[in-house]
Amino acid sequence: MAADSVKDGRARYIVHAQDARRLADFVHEIRARDDVELVDLIGPADAPHIAVLHMPRATARELQERFRTTHQIFIEPDQPLSPLCGGVAGPL
Repeated sequence: MAADSVKDGRARYIVHAQDARRLADFVHEIRARDDVELVDLIGPADAPHIAVLHMPRATARELQERFRTTHQIFIEPDQPLSPLCGGVAGPL
């Protein structure tokens, strides 16, 4: 997470769903919110499987709680990737 996100109480989150239609419906819904910024959609253009959002932590908690029991939408903090083997990838 970027340092400026921590200061203003906002952070990046990744959102994924069991199916592309549920994610598309969710993205359509959050586009109407002023407190959520859609940063990126990852996956095929006609069926992305991950959305990257920038939003207040309170909003993320609210959305996590809303979808926690249905297991349809999953929201988690966007964490930087780190190399698994000291920065050098070996053979597969």
